[in-house]
Amino acid sequence: MNTSPEAKTPDTPTLNTLEDMRMHLEDIHETPLAPNDPILMAYTLYRASLNDYEGMLKRHHKAITLVMNTAVEGLSHDDISKNLLAQNQILKRTQDIYDRQYKRAKILSILNLSIFCIFALVLIYLFIQ
Repeated sequence: MNTSPEAKTPDTPTLNTLEDMRMHLEDIHETPLAPNDPILMAYTLYRASLNDYEGMLKRHHKAITLVMNTAVEGLSHDDISKNLLAQNQILKRTQDIYDRQYKRAKILSILNLSIFCIFALVLIYLFIQ
């Protein structure tokens, strides 16, 4: 017969009082416990630390919720729209600058090629003379 706590423990029992804990231990271990058994002090300490931990989690949850709400309030729909519009305008200006630079580079390339051709023709003319 398997009497391990894992084998007999139901799905997460609700143990809110010392009596609930005493009955749960009796059910699992099949050993009667007196209402003033010292082992129940361990449960009292456990419950106190668990309550402190739950309180800390609630405080942290409230603080995180406050921070998140403040952050979300700062990002209203209008602010996001304005930010996207400004980014779009910057992108458009950047594209215009790029296009102008590309045209200048093409013109300078054609001008350099023209100067090279004229220089070559002048050299050819001078060598022929």
